[in-house]
Amino acid sequence: MSTATSSHSAAADNVITNLKRSLNDLRATLGSLDETTVQSIRDGAEASINSELNRLRDQMAASNAKQEQDIKDINKLLTQVLEEEIVAELTKLIDAGVLEEIDDLVKEEVRRQLPRYLSEDLQKEVENHQEELARLERELHNAESVRANAALTSDPELPLQPLYNTRGEVNEKFPKTLGELFSMTEETAVLLLHDYGLTAALSSTGPNSRDKNVNEFIQFCGVRYRLVRRRSPP
Repeated sequence: MSTATSSHSAAADNVITNLKRSLNDLRATLGSLDETTVQSIRDGAEASINSELNRLRDQMAASNAKQEQDIKDINKLLTQVLEEEIVAELTKLIDAGVLEEIDDLVKEEVRRQLPRYLSEDLQKEVENHQEELARLERELHNAESVRANAALTSDPELPLQPLYNTRGEVNEKFPKTLGELFSMTEETAVLLLHDYGLTAALSSTGPNSRDKNVNEFIQFCGVRYRLVRRRSPP
């Protein structure tokens, strides 16, 4: 029993002795290093740490830049999709006539609510201004149409620019080409002269009344050409 205890004690003493020797050797090694060497080791460590930190910063900056670009791409895609969807929906509404119905409803609501905010005199003044504006727009349109028709050659296939009547409408009988204009019947010519307020220019019935009435409407349209009846040879 005494021999075993002595053996364990000796082994422990050997371990402690070896550790002390190793520590002494380490102290001796460190003690042999001069200040310049220690500073060099520190500088190298700091440089390595700074390099690693800079690398991490560059990685983070690149990651942030990519993330921002991804966000921009997503926003661009969403905007494009929304715009396409809005255009598609508006097209559907236009085709279904919904926008016209909404416009009519808005106009009706404005007309209904207007008396609450404007006196009767002011309402009449507004209506007069609206009528005057509509008249000016109609006259401007007709002047542009007359100017365009005056530049037409004698090709019967050329399109005729339409003119508005006093109601701001284009009569359904209004000729679409020069050929239709020159070949219209006297009945159509008389109807159009009446509808466009040209009753004073109507020619009474007679051998040449059709040509006269058609020529009156041709002149009204701004076309430079006229119908001329050829005389029969003697």
